[in-house]
Amino acid sequence: MMNTYIKRFLPWMWYPLLISASVLLHLVLSGVGVPLIYSTYIPVVLAAVSVTLLEIYFPYRKHWKPNRSEVINDTGFMVVVQILLPQLLSYFVAMTLIAISSRESSLWPADLSMGVQVLLMILLADFFRYWLHRASHEVMPLWQLHAVHHSPRKLYWLNVGRFHPLDKALQFLFDALPFIVLGVDQTVLSLYFVVYAVNGYFQHSNIHVRFGWLNYIISSAEVHRWHHSDIIKESNGNYGNNIIIWDILFGTYFFPKDRGVDDLGLQNKQYPTTFVKQLKSPFIPRLEKQSLPLISYKEIFINICLKLRLKIIGVTHWSRLMRSTHSPMQAQNKLLMEILNNNKESKFGIKHNFKDIKSPQEYAEQCKIQSYDDLKDYMDDPSGSGLTEKRASFYQVTSGTTGSSKYLPMTEEGLHNDKVLQNMVALSRYLDNPSTYMGKIFVVVSPAIEGHMESGVPFGSASGLTYMNMPYMARSKYVVPYDVFEIEDYDTKYLFIALFALAESQVSIAATANPSTFIRLLEVINDHATKLVDCIATGTIDLPGVEPEVLARINKSFRSDRIRAEHLNDVLSKHGELGYQDIWPHLQQLVTWTGGSCGIALSSLKKKLPLTTDVTELGYLASEVRASLTIDHNLGLLTFTNTFYEFIERDTWEDDQETILLLDQLEEGKQYYVIITTVNGLYRYFMNDIIEVTGFYNQCPTIQFLQKGKGATNITGEKLYESQVLQAIKGLENEADVSVVFQQWIADEEKNQYFVYVESKEAKVSNSTQYSETLDTLLSELNIEYHQKRMSGRLKPVQFNLLRHGTGEAFKNYNLAKGQREGQYKAISLVYRKDCDFPFDQHVHDEDQP
Repeated sequence: MMNTYIKRFLPWMWYPLLISASVLLHLVLSGVGVPLIYSTYIPVVLAAVSVTLLEIYFPYRKHWKPNRSEVINDTGFMVVVQILLPQLLSYFVAMTLIAISSRESSLWPADLSMGVQVLLMILLADFFRYWLHRASHEVMPLWQLHAVHHSPRKLYWLNVGRFHPLDKALQFLFDALPFIVLGVDQTVLSLYFVVYAVNGYFQHSNIHVRFGWLNYIISSAEVHRWHHSDIIKESNGNYGNNIIIWDILFGTYFFPKDRGVDDLGLQNKQYPTTFVKQLKSPFIPRLEKQSLPLISYKEIFINICLKLRLKIIGVTHWSRLMRSTHSPMQAQNKLLMEILNNNKESKFGIKHNFKDIKSPQEYAEQCKIQSYDDLKDYMDDPSGSGLTEKRASFYQVTSGTTGSSKYLPMTEEGLHNDKVLQNMVALSRYLDNPSTYMGKIFVVVSPAIEGHMESGVPFGSASGLTYMNMPYMARSKYVVPYDVFEIEDYDTKYLFIALFALAESQVSIAATANPSTFIRLLEVINDHATKLVDCIATGTIDLPGVEPEVLARINKSFRSDRIRAEHLNDVLSKHGELGYQDIWPHLQQLVTWTGGSCGIALSSLKKKLPLTTDVTELGYLASEVRASLTIDHNLGLLTFTNTFYEFIERDTWEDDQETILLLDQLEEGKQYYVIITTVNGLYRYFMNDIIEVTGFYNQCPTIQFLQKGKGATNITGEKLYESQVLQAIKGLENEADVSVVFQQWIADEEKNQYFVYVESKEAKVSNSTQYSETLDTLLSELNIEYHQKRMSGRLKPVQFNLLRHGTGEAFKNYNLAKGQREGQYKAISLVYRKDCDFPFDQHVHDEDQP
């Protein structure tokens, strides 16, 4: 009976007894002449020993007991941050005060008793610390520092000292510096320190302790534990350091009496815990919320520079663009007049009377809609002034989607504008997720220089040119060295790209035009996993097919990483293959085309990505123009400040009508063909692209690319569109539970029938008839004309053909060999038989094959 009473009574006594004893011991030691440093630290050390014993024998939570590594880590924080750092700061403050002041009087009321002075200091210091502490939870840069203190998932007295040095320095400015400056006597500061330290021990202790009415006066363990809850709305309160009255007065007091706190720490349960790693963790934004790569100090410095660069872009180009969205036609008219005026003396400008044009309407009257063939003679003009007064300094090679490659001129102004747009693309990705550029960047580009025109001007890929000419700091963030992209053999190049992709775990953003590139890359990685991992382990690239001097340059960018190799081998031994969730676990954004035929490949790719990866639309991008800037995740803002646009409604153009519309005449939900005028000399250039207006950002349309104009067929009057066959394929995936990795529709005019060729791991040859019927039904629902033509017998039913694995990649290689551009490879999913010379029937999966 007596033991039970004592056990109930003791939790109420631990705090008042120990803090009273510590204060009393300090006063006694000081009174008998013990030096102040000893009379201060002896009670504090003895209190620490006492609290440790209480934690062992009377724990609040048994699973909060620290292990050896946690004790060592928190001891490091206690010694460096709580003992050495304040002493160092106090020394510099004292030296500074001695240097700048010789006053003999003090602003502090030193005539009051020591007890009153300590109470006054507690009230004032806690008032300052309350607001600093509150700001440290509400202001992001301060919170990133303060998150170190909230990282422990256990509370025990020693982690009272776990603060980032910069966070501790800020605290010093509020709870020590003012009183040093005011001239508070050292005896008062010492007594305050004893109270501060012992209360802090209890505040973070793992002791079964009760405070009762003291919970409304002091910042006790019972109250403060809620401040370390892993639930944000619970931890954002109880900011008091020694006392809790400021929380009560300012409405941040939180103390539910019906339950106790259990789960502690940050949202990111993989937040680094060691002293060394936590010194740099505040400089990795959002690390406290999500798992991110723990980058080097060099990377941190580069990221700070990059962030500053993006901030500059934000207050210059980005802010001007956002302001212009309120009056986009004003910007469009101004841009058109500048382009015409700057090129009025070019041969094209003279012929079309640019100098007298005053409006878009006059421009349309003077200049008909142009094709590449219409402009080609001006591009080839030896004087270089055929299209623009300033000679082209670079020629971009088109993707060749609808024919052979074309060479499009780019002036210095055009290259500059392209660079500005690239910077704004980077900023938009950062605004969507500030962690996007925390790690490395993976992109695939085409070679910058592939040859020279007769005039000596180089031609190639503008994106490759940007990649090649990046400054050192920016280039160091990119995974694949530029020399790899100049490897001519397609398979060899992808093997090298796969090696660098596999070697780097800290990729936070990956971008390329077509998601099929990522699928192919993963296949290459898994097909050659053993060889690639061996290269990573040794740090030497032992891959065939590259000239020795090129291999030597590439090898300079490659380093041995045995830990990485061991991890990859472990994954392979457990799962048999690698996914992007294993290769790039911290991938924040994957930027690619998501619409049209790309949506088919993307649905397969998403299964291999980390769950936290955002898939972001690359936007309407062609060799001729970057027509949209993706903002607010997936809104395609028309780039109206860089290109002058005209539009023709889809149906009217296809009915051989030519009603030109300007930006302010577009309507949401409608589809249009695009005509562009650029600073590079593409005047009223017909893109043969169909876009849809998805909405408006202020007064500027937001758009999405639907398909090339040729992505439509009409055998018997059904007018079937690429978007409709893609919807049908999605419907088949849902109904038949198959994942399509590649598909191609062929309109056979001779047979009055549609043939669909599909590559899928799950689909079965024995179900081909069922798949055909499903697609036929879906198309009939999507297109009333198709339904009527089927019912009348004018159209035969769809014929489904299952392709062997790898056909989609073989088709891509076939088109690349014909001159299409790898960096902007686009496949048209719906074509006529006469326009497709790839032998799909030779790749059809036979029923008797396994």
